[in-house]
Amino acid sequence: MNNLTKIHVNQGMYEEAEKMLWETYRRKVETSGETHPNSLMVKNNLTEALSGQGKWVDAQHTHQEILAPRLDILGEKYSNTLLNMVNLGRSLSGPGKHGEALPLSDKARATYQDTLGPGHPDTQACLKHCADSRRQTDDRSTRHTERNSADAARNV
Repeated sequence: MNNLTKIHVNQGMYEEAEKMLWETYRRKVETSGETHPNSLMVKNNLTEALSGQGKWVDAQHTHQEILAPRLDILGEKYSNTLLNMVNLGRSLSGPGKHGEALPLSDKARATYQDTLGPGHPDTQACLKHCADSRRQTDDRSTRHTERNSADAARNV
């Protein structure tokens, strides 16, 4: 069922995917427990369906619920833990919380580079995400500065 939900997400059928993923997650928890890697994988896929619907707060909360056991069980340098850090950063970037996303993304980037090397595809994907987040942060900062300058000019 998890693979079918990925198809739903890829086709933009987020609500259907969310319902199926919650059911899949419930079954995984019943059979394997909340912190089993398969349960966490389903929950991670759920965040895609949530983000796709603009449910950023729910996606962020779910990513945080995934990250805590992955850090405890797998450690900071494990690829799934790093991927979850990047995904949490993306869910923070979605609604414009780039300042919160950057430290997570930077930490994941540095750890990817140290453990997998700079040329690894996962490292490269993380570098792209970090660059996108920085660009969005810079764009917001520039617009904010321009808006303040325009406001100040009008008040003169």
